[in-house]
Amino acid sequence: ADTVIVSVRPDQLNEALDGVTFRAGQLVISTLAGVDLATLRDAVGGSDAAGPGIVRSVPLPPVARRAGVTPVIPADPRAVALFDLLGGHLAVDDEEQMATVTVLTGAQTGLLQYIAELCRWAADNGLDPASSEMFIRNTVAGLEPGLRDATTPIGGLIDNFETEGGLNWQLRTRFFDDLTTGALTRELDTLHRRVRGE
Repeated sequence: ADTVIVSVRPDQLNEALDGVTFRAGQLVISTLAGVDLATLRDAVGGSDAAGPGIVRSVPLPPVARRAGVTPVIPADPRAVALFDLLGGHLAVDDEEQMATVTVLTGAQTGLLQYIAELCRWAADNGLDPASSEMFIRNTVAGLEPGLRDATTPIGGLIDNFETEGGLNWQLRTRFFDDLTTGALTRELDTLHRRVRGE
């Protein structure tokens, strides 16, 4: 094979590649979160010149719908072509930036949990759980065109959806106070230390 995708848990890397040999000219694409290029090179073997090309990537579930942008380092044209078929790629300059992007991939279910809490609150306040969940999910899904419009910054999207003093404004400004955003920042920093191996 000209391209080999290594997609196992990080602790399975050495076992998965035990006895596998690679040649110069091959491309090894890793999807292992938090496993840096040096570790991958050690597992694959060979020097940069004599061994295969190695790319780190962090594809997320939306690639199954060809809707996920996948961070890659380095931006080998063969890997870029593959991930562009699945929704696009984000070329990352160095391992430090890849660590930051990897942290962001760990925030996905937190976004979903926010939606789940809205659904729980609606049910606790008398709405039919299935109907209210359908309403909330469709309302959130309706934000997609704005999120995909790269010409409008996130702050602009917020401005488009709220009126100062209105319901959206009240919840956003009171919930996302220094205490809440501070807690989020601390957890993101904790994830950052984890993916950097600190």
